[in-house]
Amino acid sequence: MNKIQKIRDSLKYLDNHKPCHKDTPIFDKFQELTTDDITKLITQLQTKSCELDVLPTNILKIYLNELLPIIT
Repeated sequence: MNKIQKIRDSLKYLDNHKPCHKDTPIFDKFQELTTDDITKLITQLQTKSCELDVLPTNILKIYLNELLPIIT
């Protein structure tokens, strides 16, 4: 119990701490992308992957034409 009280006492200065509020952007306006926009974005991606990737970039690029309507 004494240890806990010492820790609490050492942290009392945080009682007056007020978090700094930052203005965060609000995403309320979206622009529709075309298939050309998506194609350009995906083809510019680096072809790197990790074993945890659900869809590796190289597969995405290989099958881009087939996946493009779904992605768009």
